[in-house]
Amino acid sequence: MAVCTRCKLGDRLTSLGRHWRTLSVDGRAEAPHLAPPVLCDARYSPPVGLLALGGGLLVTGSLLGLPVVAGGLVWLTAVRNSAFEAYRRYGEWKRKLICARCDLMLLP
Repeated sequence: MAVCTRCKLGDRLTSLGRHWRTLSVDGRAEAPHLAPPVLCDARYSPPVGLLALGGGLLVTGSLLGLPVVAGGLVWLTAVRNSAFEAYRRYGEWKRKLICARCDLMLLP
């Protein structure tokens, strides 16, 4: 069982998600730092479409397909990395504990 490092009690220790759900609307407005992180709305279709366009250009024999495919790969990698980072932040938020007595946040 986890124990708060400030007040040395563990009876009021709860997950940050549960604490956020129990807050009133005014309490949520006063504590935006406790809000869950926004998950990235990853849209994979534009970079995949660019990759398909580059592949089509390469099949027809156009050398313009090489930079188009490279640009599509870079764009797809950037979208994927931002989605992974958003899910990592959300997972960290879900693991955090908060002491309802002294408002100390702990990351187990």
